[in-house]
Amino acid sequence: MAGRIHKLSENMIRKIAAGEVIERPASVVKELVENSLDASADRVHIEISDGGRQGIRVSDDGHGMASVDVDVCTERHATSKMRSPTDLFTIETLGFRGEALASIGAVARMSIDTRMAETDEGTQLVIEGGVRRSFGAIARDVGTTIEVRNLFFNTPARRKFLRHVETEARYVTQGIVSLAAAHPDVSFQLTHQDRAGLQLLPADRRQRAADLLNLPADELLWVEGEISGVRVEGLISPPNLCRRTRSKQFVVVRQRPVTSPPVQRAVYTGYGGLLPQRQHPMYVLWVDLDPRQLDVNVHPTKREVRFADDRVVREAVETVIRQTLQMPETTTYTQQPPRRSDWRSGSGTPVAPPVANRAPSEDRDTGPDSADTELASQRPAGAERRADSVGATGADAVADATETPAWTPSSHSPALFDDTDDAEQISLDLVSGGELRGEALSGPAGEEVLASARKSDKWWQFHDKYILLLVADGLLVIDQHAAHERVRFEEVLDILGQDPVVSQSLLMPLTVNVNPVEMAVYRQASDLFGRLGFDVREFGPATLLVEGLPPELRTWSEGDLFYELLSDLIEELDIRSEAREALAATMACHSSIRAGRRLAGAEIETLVQRLLRARNPFACPHGRPIIVRLPLTEFDRLFGR
Repeated sequence: MAGRIHKLSENMIRKIAAGEVIERPASVVKELVENSLDASADRVHIEISDGGRQGIRVSDDGHGMASVDVDVCTERHATSKMRSPTDLFTIETLGFRGEALASIGAVARMSIDTRMAETDEGTQLVIEGGVRRSFGAIARDVGTTIEVRNLFFNTPARRKFLRHVETEARYVTQGIVSLAAAHPDVSFQLTHQDRAGLQLLPADRRQRAADLLNLPADELLWVEGEISGVRVEGLISPPNLCRRTRSKQFVVVRQRPVTSPPVQRAVYTGYGGLLPQRQHPMYVLWVDLDPRQLDVNVHPTKREVRFADDRVVREAVETVIRQTLQMPETTTYTQQPPRRSDWRSGSGTPVAPPVANRAPSEDRDTGPDSADTELASQRPAGAERRADSVGATGADAVADATETPAWTPSSHSPALFDDTDDAEQISLDLVSGGELRGEALSGPAGEEVLASARKSDKWWQFHDKYILLLVADGLLVIDQHAAHERVRFEEVLDILGQDPVVSQSLLMPLTVNVNPVEMAVYRQASDLFGRLGFDVREFGPATLLVEGLPPELRTWSEGDLFYELLSDLIEELDIRSEAREALAATMACHSSIRAGRRLAGAEIETLVQRLLRARNPFACPHGRPIIVRLPLTEFDRLFGR
């Protein structure tokens, strides 16, 4: 009887092996650029077309290959990097397994042109789907050029899972930027569809890190030190220059860009409590240690490494960062409010130019929220605005907060207490005798409660943060920021599906310095930015010119929303789908009322009514609950009824 187990064909083995190494065009570019760097190249030029799906060309001025090496370089596990098993523990090169060229040649049409300085002529090898088509001598300069066409042409199932052209191009750019962080002395140039997308000149570590973080080196902090044989150096952002995403975090271990959770955790521990809430530091860190204390052979694509002792590495990174942040000359950075240095006026000097129909002194952080005008415009005629909600800054704002009531009853609600301070004390006494248990509303049960809420006309603001709504069987507690965020989120999503918003022109255009990854993201999402009301155009290979902002953004300082949107999109897999919600969520967060903002009765009414009409009134775009129900039975239980 014939057995069921059989040996796979050599062609099938190659394709399976290629699937572990080559995931997308960016994988091809990574492997080829790593070979260029291992060949001591000073200049690497990468050209891609159709996001790398149709064509990839990597050229370098490295030492090239001899004809005899070209003859065997596409065989599986053929490498010049290792000779014995012990070499695995002292690897100094990026590549070492001998899998890359064999894997690429198995799923694409690949040509290799190369020449060494010691020879008068070069060598060319052409492979298609793992089959050698030609091999011979050619005339060319010293160095190597590898061209890959029609990636996954013989594995259509793999090709089907590739993303949009610009998304794949973004992955390519991100990969090159990571390698550029590890090799600042090398020049990198990327061209996509014959358009320059990346140009990095040779530099020292400090300048290359500043280029990748897109900030002047003197606005960043240089860290340097060696502890227990682990040397750490690099640039980190001061706490007042953090971001909402982790897209500008680079770790290089022995000239190898990696993803390292131990190092990342150590960075955050080093910052301690200096990081603003939900903000992430920017950094480029080089970690060097004895190669025998490092295992680089733990991941198919070499993205991760394993340290012999994580604790030693964490201690070194954490200590170097903490000591730097504690130095007297850096304490000013930790005390300044967050600022954005990427926004510049046409003259290159940070200023706050006036915006049409708005006073130049208005600012989201020190004045009323951008939501104030929106809610106020929907008040009933004659509704009185509270004077203490406008223009309070600094010590005046603190004084107002201590002198104004913590409860704001609606115009429909009875005056529960004559003195508001007594009301605060009574409310605390009510819950001091036991635990008041509430439940976040959701699903069909939540809809039943909201049906009752829509009939209620009794609400109050509590501690300038929550809205209390009286319903038949208890009390609803609404987070005012999360509620308005949900309302704005759905409105922005609707806007993205309609005609573009008319932008508000700026008297002085803004120039935004962007790195290659951010430029690639903008090109991919430019139509979505236009729909939101951003009037933006490219102004050179690394600059965007912003000539108009959405009507909700009233001042220069609020313009950095564009940059935050750009940063958010870097982490999205496919801008055609995920980006719409990411843009809407960030826009909603920026244009929503904040906790601590006093609302007039008419504003509370407007917000509650809009929330109850929302498609999903139960959770904000970030997943936090909006409404918590406190059943009447809970109050009865506390009072022993």
